[in-house]
Amino acid sequence: MLTPRLSLRPFAVEDVDDVVLLWTDPQVTEHIGGPRDTAEIRDYFRRVGNDPEAIFADDGDRWWSVTRLKTGRWIGLCGLLAKDIDGRDEIELTYFLMPDAWEHGYATEAARQLGDHALRDLKAPSLVSLIDPGNARSVGVAVRIGMTLEKTLPRPGGAVRRLYRLRKHKR
Repeated sequence: MLTPRLSLRPFAVEDVDDVVLLWTDPQVTEHIGGPRDTAEIRDYFRRVGNDPEAIFADDGDRWWSVTRLKTGRWIGLCGLLAKDIDGRDEIELTYFLMPDAWEHGYATEAARQLGDHALRDLKAPSLVSLIDPGNARSVGVAVRIGMTLEKTLPRPGGAVRRLYRLRKHKR
């Protein structure tokens, strides 16, 4: 998938080292519980990247690598993740970019493209994003792509998240 400035392509095993840098960065992970374990990241994403033909990984998740068209540089991940919310199966739209890619509109551009793809091509009835109330950047992206705040809810482990929802819009 292409946007004016970005390429979103299915995650590949070759991206694992970049993902490790992303998910061990304290700034990136500040609102999702902190840096992740390197071995766990490598194990999970090696499994996800092994089958480029699979629509979703075994756990229901699907990831896209985000690169800048101009430079080909890998700048982050977007995902469609299976979530149980109040006993209902939902699809969470996620976006994680390296800090040096923040404040350029890339997250909004990538999230809009992946959200449109999920609603139009994958026929998702709606998408959600679970956002830490203190994560103003992520809230901004959600609002700019048309998501609306639906509610605040506790998550497993006690974290509180705001649930934003994107529904199919008429054009």
